Amino acid sequence: MAAAASCRVAVVGAGAAGLAAARELAREGHAPVVFEQGREAAGVWVYSPAADADPLGSDAASGRRAHGSLYAGLRTNLPREIMSFTEYPFTPGAMAAAGQPSGDGRRFPGHGEVLAYLRAYAEHYGLHKFVRYGARVVRAKPLGRAGGGAAAAAAAAEAAAEAEAAEAEAPGDAPVTGDSGPRWEVTFEVEDPATGARDTQRQEFDALVVCNGHYTATNLPRVEGREEFPGLQMHSHNYRTPEPFAGQTVLIVGASNSGEDLCREIATAAARVILCARSWKNTAWADDGGAPFGPRANIERRGMVLRLRRDGGAEFEAGAAVGGVDAVVYATGYRYEFPFLDDSTVEPDGGGGGGGDGGGGDGEGEGVGTRAGGEGAAGRGGAAAAARLSLRDQHVWPLWQHMFFPPLAPTLAFIGLPWKWCPFSQFELQSRLVARTLSGRAPPLPSRARMAAEVDAASRRLAALGRPPRWFHMLGDDQWAYADWLLDAAGSEGPRCAPWRAAMYKHTGESKRAHPEDYRDRWGDAAAAAEAAGELAGWEAAVLREAAARGGSGAAAAAAAAH
Repeated sequence: MAAAASCRVAVVGAGAAGLAAARELAREGHAPVVFEQGREAAGVWVYSPAADADPLGSDAASGRRAHGSLYAGLRTNLPREIMSFTEYPFTPGAMAAAGQPSGDGRRFPGHGEVLAYLRAYAEHYGLHKFVRYGARVVRAKPLGRAGGGAAAAAAAAEAAAEAEAAEAEAPGDAPVTGDSGPRWEVTFEVEDPATGARDTQRQEFDALVVCNGHYTATNLPRVEGREEFPGLQMHSHNYRTPEPFAGQTVLIVGASNSGEDLCREIATAAARVILCARSWKNTAWADDGGAPFGPRANIERRGMVLRLRRDGGAEFEAGAAVGGVDAVVYATGYRYEFPFLDDSTVEPDGGGGGGGDGGGGDGEGEGVGTRAGGEGAAGRGGAAAAARLSLRDQHVWPLWQHMFFPPLAPTLAFIGLPWKWCPFSQFELQSRLVARTLSGRAPPLPSRARMAAEVDAASRRLAALGRPPRWFHMLGDDQWAYADWLLDAAGSEGPRCAPWRAAMYKHTGESKRAHPEDYRDRWGDAAAAAEAAGELAGWEAAVLREAAARGGSGAAAAAAAAH
């Protein structure tokens, strides 16, 4: 593979991240092939009432895992203005131009509106032609740079040799360019929709982009007595509607986004809901004495559950206890999982597997998470010595800038691993960096040794702040600087994150803590909303012109003329 040449790139998953990757790769001149195990694009935004055979979601080996985690009443927890991609606004006009009329104009819409938006995005940019539906990737392994030979361990040895040769930048410490990484062999199964028969195929690619999401592999806390508890136990991944909990006492473990939302929805049917966690989004909630709240005043807060009893009781921190618990719902987040990457790339069992005290890739386990500490870079021997990826402590290590594993960069890239951010626009920017690095139009990446050193430095900074390793991919307010860095690293002239995006994100967080019952239906930052409306109107006009130029709908042409 030569720099600046068109690359054949395998993309795993056609959710929002995979669609963004397909668009950026295609417009950079590459040939993406997107493998999607489902029958339509949009990933976790495709709602299905189906759930796992095991309510706890722990029977992955059976192959009966439901991919989606949506529940029927879910609404976004970010406003649509900052849910949108940068150049394709989440507006009714843009959606209608692609044949996907808006059915929910609320600022915080339901999941069906997000699905329609992603369908519109895929239609507008003609992305379906890149997607192989019903194709599940079962294995991806690195090959030599010429199509056979060296595997991940050899590339890691090269990185280690670079590190020995140059602790600082030195002549032997070469930057990483688009032709630096190995090629990839991808094995996938294609299901015949009529017969269900599966055909296994193999193809070689110049690069592999992983976009399989992190909202499927459930994370469960260690709770004493869990195996003896007689009632229903389920992970929020398998929750769909509140009606099955009618008249019951329900314990919800975990108080981040899902826990706070589910306690209120389940309380519409349950007799009593107990929300338990170690920490709360609003620190004042820790001192409310367990006072009932919610529309029916039947929700109460408790410290973290320590033990479940065989008589249906539950014991909490500070010695509190309750009896008569009918069901336990674990809103404790998810684990990163890449079952198709073989043992030459990822340590077996993720280098330690799941379990743990809580947490999750989306931050949902904040209220139940592990304490600061963990093995960290020092315990692993440093990033330069890592021949394989580790998923210990619920983060993917060592990844440079949340995307690249130094020994295999840039032809192995991950899109969408961070949490506490505005995902769709960041998916675009991450994908743009990958696409332009592979084509050679972006500046070279740092050397493998330099990338490894920067990963170690990031791990040390996290530890110095007293934060657990599982927060490695948590961005929060750092996402805006990260977005600008992605643009600079890609050598891109694309639009930068306008101040209104950060303002809307901040206001949403404040409103969520102050008004958890109805923050989605109130808005206080009129100035940021007005700035957003102005910018998005400009992008909508551009989208309508593009649609009209391609011979889109008559409505699109008329709307473009009006703009």
